[in-house]
Amino acid sequence: MNTLAECQLEQTSAVSRETGPERRSIIFDGNVRVCDYAFRARAGFTAKFGFPNVLAVEPHPFAGSITGFSFGRRLVLHLREASGTTLFHGEAILLWWGDDSRHGKRANFALDADQQGVHPLSGCLAGNRDGDVLMATFEDAPDTTPVPPGERALRRRLLALAHELPKDPKFRTWFLTHVDGEVGPDPEDMACALRRYCGIKSRSELLADGATAEQARGRLRGLIADWRNNGNDLE
Repeated sequence: MNTLAECQLEQTSAVSRETGPERRSIIFDGNVRVCDYAFRARAGFTAKFGFPNVLAVEPHPFAGSITGFSFGRRLVLHLREASGTTLFHGEAILLWWGDDSRHGKRANFALDADQQGVHPLSGCLAGNRDGDVLMATFEDAPDTTPVPPGERALRRRLLALAHELPKDPKFRTWFLTHVDGEVGPDPEDMACALRRYCGIKSRSELLADGATAEQARGRLRGLIADWRNNGNDLE
């Protein structure tokens, strides 16, 4: 993967850009270091980045931003290798940001991604000092139809469960007796079957607006209710 020397994209300060009838705020456009990435049951795919070219005396790019799984600032992230290859381009939630004398400026995100169990940053070297450096653009996500924080939290919880349940052997066994059709032996087979049951192609659609997404959430909520009524429980 690329090194800091290979990523010479000049950092720019936050600016505004006209995009048709919307105006989005570019929060950051420059280099980020991959500090860590993982899959977590509640948040899904997460990624932590450092900002190696932001000076200590400069403000953090996300200073003052609201953070957290339920209420965090919603953004559009575009992550690219030095070659220009896109690793991720989609929405994300700002989970945390910090600035300290040891590690400098960092930020952690939950990525809205469903890539058949493969993290968008899979293959990247992670580390606070020697992690791969990517080119990144962070801007505010369009929000033409605002979702109340409580509803957004419920949608995120359903998304997390859609990732978590296929890994549970007890759920798979129960699911086979509850719905028609064959399900293969792997968690991803179960995930595909669950997407078919909900009528969606990607689990990230559970976060969307519209009748199709609401129908999918309703089917998943009903399935989970039946699962719990069968004597099982969720954390």
